[in-house]
Amino acid sequence: MNGLKKKDLLALPQRKWDESKEYDSILVINSGKKHDSGWALMVIIGCVKSEPVEIAAWCDDICWNFQEKPSSYDFRNDMVFPCGAIHFWSNKYKYHIGASLSSVDVTLNRSNK
Repeated sequence: MNGLKKKDLLALPQRKWDESKEYDSILVINSGKKHDSGWALMVIIGCVKSEPVEIAAWCDDICWNFQEKPSSYDFRNDMVFPCGAIHFWSNKYKYHIGASLSSVDVTLNRSNK
């Protein structure tokens, strides 16, 4: 995943705004645009097996929903170089992304691994 550039991520296909879908991990990047709220417009990218597959949502707010409290090693993040995307990942959970609204729900669901 390292070596990706922001323009590569922004060129990915976009999921329909009203769909919801589960991913193995997600990337969050700053779009470089300002949302009507005054906050930065973020782009959430869904990844399968650590590969970015599509833009899942555009938002100015992420609402994290933990169905259960993850242990300190179950909810992790690192950063992709050189684009600076924050990569959220886990060995125990998948990331369910709700509809692409101003506030996007991201729910951690226990994986069947």
